[in-house]
Amino acid sequence: MRGEITTVPAPGRSAGTVQAATSSARRAGWRQLPRGEEAVFWRRAAGTIASRFAAVPLGVIGSIVVARGLGPAGRGVFGVMMTVAAIGVQVGNLGLPSATVYALGRDRGALRPLLGLALLVALGLGGALTFAIGGLASLGHGFTTLTPGLAWLSGAWIPVGLLLLLTQTALLGLREVRWYNGLQLAVDTGSMLVLSLCFLSGWRSPAAFYGASLAVLAAAMAMAFAQTLRHAGGRAAWPGAVLVGRTVRYGVRAYLSTLFAYLLINVDLLLVAGMLGASEAGQYAIAARMAEMLLLPATAVGAILFATVSSMHSGRWAFARRVVGAATLGLPPLLMVVALVAKPIVRLLFGSAFLPALPPFLWLLPGVYLLSVNVQLMNFFAGTGMPAVTVIGPAAGLLANLALNFWLIPRHGIVGAAVASSLAYGLMLAASLAHLAAGRVRS
Repeated sequence: MRGEITTVPAPGRSAGTVQAATSSARRAGWRQLPRGEEAVFWRRAAGTIASRFAAVPLGVIGSIVVARGLGPAGRGVFGVMMTVAAIGVQVGNLGLPSATVYALGRDRGALRPLLGLALLVALGLGGALTFAIGGLASLGHGFTTLTPGLAWLSGAWIPVGLLLLLTQTALLGLREVRWYNGLQLAVDTGSMLVLSLCFLSGWRSPAAFYGASLAVLAAAMAMAFAQTLRHAGGRAAWPGAVLVGRTVRYGVRAYLSTLFAYLLINVDLLLVAGMLGASEAGQYAIAARMAEMLLLPATAVGAILFATVSSMHSGRWAFARRVVGAATLGLPPLLMVVALVAKPIVRLLFGSAFLPALPPFLWLLPGVYLLSVNVQLMNFFAGTGMPAVTVIGPAAGLLANLALNFWLIPRHGIVGAAVASSLAYGLMLAASLAHLAAGRVRS
């Protein structure tokens, strides 16, 4: 779940239930979209999936370069730096990514003030988070695996990442799906190239690899901002109180939902690093990275589903139900094949030193399936107004994950972290299914 966006629901949209959906709406399902939009949805979804899969070899190459260039301990430090930066972006986005997509799906005229709001958040709050991370580390209250210099470098990612995230999702809200996909592919391609250059040049340190990746991110941010500014007629506007209020009302739930979900998915690496050390964190980072790659199709389809459902006026659940069904039935064969070939792939790509990453990866596979299905449901819920379950589900999953990690990691090491994550993902899906069963879905 990359983000959400929204203003208040459009006039005339009252909360309905699955049971309340008329049979004609169910039969129409896809036809509730504008004419030809069904084909457009699948074409955009296919293009997004293709771009994500095209990025997989790039990500694999980058992971290999980092793993072989830094070794388990250095890979652990690099992983912690990336995780700290990514959590900072999640903490600082305030739910604006989802709120922007949701708002632009209803009124493209809101782009200028939304762009102004993005600049204020990225530079203001993003800069404050950078100084908080670096300052705490300089005072000796930072992350045990990072020096103050590495902490400052890690925090520098946050304002850049925030502005890229907010402008890229604005392009998604404007249905500029090619730009949305192209920017992500550019980041993946550029990261692989600069990491390979660092490796070949002998600049093999967490700081060098991280700084090179940050430079690529900054270039992508500049492109995304320029394209969004072009759509806004060359200027941003000061966000008015009404727009901010509407955006905040939707964004609070979007913010909490994405924050809890992101922490749920990523906090285990920080716990492994703190409880077991950098080498174990490096092993677990490889397992988590491989699992993340398997989530790419689900997140790609979910992003397009959210943008599409946000602009629909009826038949939304009938539409989303087929997308959920495709994820439910299509993933198990893929995951079974991956489980069978995982060991030779790990040995071939990362070397025998990273074979301890295999057991936690296998234990993460059930969680990948459960999370992939829930991603579709959460994006559907986000497109229908962000009901409370979008916050309650991830929050419950995060609390369960923390409790399970503190219990299982000391007893079972990185395998315990993987088991904890899969169980927590299952709990989050159970919350979504309970919401559906209660008939609280806006159709």
